[in-house]
Amino acid sequence: MNIDELKSHALAARREIVTMIYESGIGHPGGALSIIDVLTWLYYQEVDLAATPRSRVVMSKGHAVAAQYAMLYQQGKIERSEFNTFRQINSRLQGHPSIKSLPEVDATTGLLGQGLSIAFGMAAAKKRRNDPHRVFAIVGDGEMHEGQIWETLQQAGHMKMDNLVAIIDY
Repeated sequence: MNIDELKSHALAARREIVTMIYESGIGHPGGALSIIDVLTWLYYQEVDLAATPRSRVVMSKGHAVAAQYAMLYQQGKIERSEFNTFRQINSRLQGHPSIKSLPEVDATTGLLGQGLSIAFGMAAAKKRRNDPHRVFAIVGDGEMHEGQIWETLQQAGHMKMDNLVAIIDY
């Protein structure tokens, strides 16, 4: 996929995010819109949702999940009609990522600071199984003040976790 196609998908995702948040009347547009270029690259270049095993995406900044839902919509995993159920009780589109609601979501997150540790565990398991795929953790700038983040980063360096990619959205 070329850069113009990626830009087109990212622009469409921005529209989907704004529509989803507007129709539901609740959400975090700033956090979702700020990470969409990275998620577009990940979901169109790195992550093949149909593959087993595959690379993983952990949205540690779970409040930005509308961006992940926009990507899953583009991949045919979510129906457009579900946008107006975003953040409602019993909706598949919860306010934070939930593997119970959507199997294509790789980790349930919400409490800031925990997503990177979850991604670290996934990456360690992949290394142990000689799985060549990577784990991408989308971390918000506010999480960088959490001790758990720094402990995970230190351990990742110590264990030479070259398959763990932390992407800080600031």
